[in-house]
Parts: sequence; structure tokens; C-alpha cells
Amino acid sequence: MAQTFTCNWRFNRFKCVSRACFRRCLGGLLFNTILGQLKGLPLNAEAAKEGEKLLVKSLTKLENFWLKDGRFLVGSFQPSIADISLVCGIMQLELLSKKDHDRILSPYKKVLQWIEDTKSVTAPHFDEVHGILFKVQKRIRERKETQSGITEMKAKLSDQHVLLGLLITLR
Repeated sequence: MAQTFTCNWRFNRFKCVSRACFRRCLGGLLFNTILGQLKGLPLNAEAAKEGEKLLVKSLTKLENFWLKDGRFLVGSFQPSIADISLVCGIMQLELLSKKDHDRILSPYKKVLQWIEDTKSVTAPHFDEVHGILFKVQKRIRERKETQSGITEMKAKLSDQHVLLGLLITLR
């Protein structure tokens, strides 16, 4: 009976606090780095930085407290609805560049393992449910690469114009 009470208390406390925190920090980070820009809104670097700061704090708590007793959040050997819900939220980080995604998540080995464990236990449905996310991720990353290439080309052209201007001036 005491074990059930402890698990229920941990689950309810987790559901009330961490889920809301993850939503707030993920939303702040993603909206101010990618999603707002897709809607034509200006990026807000300060808000993105604050969202990432909250996300790192939440991931640290997840790593050091919620995942310390087992493979899943409430110390169980199978995922609960809380595991599935939170992993689905964290999957939104897939929209970031691979570099940013890995920079944020790579320090959290237990979190990464927990995500993989949740994916494998819920397969093949996990990938099916996240299919649209993966398609959007691919488009965003392709668009970023294209924009990056255009920016590089503009910089090279600008450098060439400056050089051409210098050559003309020196003649």
C-alpha cells in the first residue's frame, strides 16, 4: 500500500509540476528559434535563451530525480502515460538543428536512454504518431541549409564587390 501511495504521489506531483514546466520551456525555445520565424515573426534571442535555460533545469531534474530509480518515471519497468506524454513533448526538440538538438540533450544519458526505451516499448506506434514531426523536421533542416547556402553566397558576392571596388579604386 505504501508503495502505491508513493508512486501515485510521485506521478501526480510530476504531472502537475514538470509537464507544465517542460511545455513552457519547450514552447519558449522552439517558438523563438524556429516556429515564429516560419510564421514570419522576428526571432527573440532572449526568450529562446530563457526557454533553453528552463529546459536544461528541467532535464537535469528529470535525469537526477525522476529517472534515478528505474527505466521510467515512477520507477517502473514499463512506461506510464506520464512517460509517453513527456517523451512526446521532448520529441519536439527534433525540430531544432541536429547541432542544437545534440548540444541540449547529449549531457543527459539517462534521459536519452529513457526516450529510446519509451520508443522501443511503444514501437511501431511511436514512429507512426511522430511521422509528421519527422517530415516537418526534414523540411526545416533543408530550408535552413538552403538559407545558409544563400547567406554564404551573398557574403562571398559582397566580398567580391568590395575587392572589385578596391581594384577599381587602385587603378
